[in-house]
Amino acid sequence: MKVLSQGLFLLGYILLVGPPRALDLQVKERQTGGELADQPLALVLVVELMLRSAFLLLVAVLAEELMGKFYYDHYKLDLMMAILIASGLVHAVFYFIFIGLLYPRSSKTALRLYRFGRNMAYAALPGLVTVIPPLIWQTKNQIPPFSGDLIEVVYFGTFAVMALAGIIEALILSRHPLGLDESLRKSKQEPYTLSSTVK
Repeated sequence: MKVLSQGLFLLGYILLVGPPRALDLQVKERQTGGELADQPLALVLVVELMLRSAFLLLVAVLAEELMGKFYYDHYKLDLMMAILIASGLVHAVFYFIFIGLLYPRSSKTALRLYRFGRNMAYAALPGLVTVIPPLIWQTKNQIPPFSGDLIEVVYFGTFAVMALAGIIEALILSRHPLGLDESLRKSKQEPYTLSSTVK
């Protein structure tokens, strides 16, 4: 189970679904005296996003090679990759503002606002799965994929439901969001500050 859990985490991280790990990276760099040790969190986050995006683009290239350009374009997988990247960028912005900047001053408010932003970013993802059955139905019935507005209705309907669920979750739950940096979890009593240096 541990291997499966680690595999799913790695897949989510590469696909920009998982949260950033910029704080953990910054802490490790300071512990080891790495090149990013003295860099601001914003730069560490940008470097992390660039690396993750590069891995995602590699996945896209491999998918195109395996499926062939015709089917890759036919089912608009480039659009799916764009949605993944956009979701990851939105998540990263909320992470930087509310975890990187606001958390040291007001941890409870920061975590709640971060949770809201994270949930909005995540709301864009389930629709990528729910459109598969109607796409299969269109293909089986020899209807050109994405013809009409069926796929858009299914996708945006799923987004609306997940966004509403995300808003409710952000308002109700108050626990520490799962998947955030270990360094942040360990610093609940003494919040991590951007200017701090790990000894």
